[in-house]
Amino acid sequence: MDSENGSGFSLLEVLIVLAIMGILASLTVPGYQQSVQQSRRVDAVALLLELQLSQARNFAEQGEYKTSFSALGGTRQSFSNTYYQLTFISADKDHWVVAATPAGTQATDACGVFAVDEKGAVYGGRYAVETCWNK
Repeated sequence: MDSENGSGFSLLEVLIVLAIMGILASLTVPGYQQSVQQSRRVDAVALLLELQLSQARNFAEQGEYKTSFSALGGTRQSFSNTYYQLTFISADKDHWVVAATPAGTQATDACGVFAVDEKGAVYGGRYAVETCWNK
């Protein structure tokens, strides 16, 4: 504070406050971005589990799995979101695999591609490891 006229802040005081704000921002932004990616991961897992339930329901009713999104009564877009695109990797009446591939700003996510089949989550290899499903 300027002692001559009693009002305002000195340039040094303003620069110190700005430096502190910059340090705090550099510490919090990466943590925030990681939290956002984690919440999007949860959305992808929810999409995959919803699709798995649809397939299980269909198998219980008709004795076979559907091989496309349209056969499940939707579209690829209805089973996807902005950050993960769902794709049938393989599908026939007895077996199927659907993958959720990160897209857009989520494409840099370290967990990568999530996948499910008729038995549940598919871990490892080219798909997300088990710990990613629990994050």
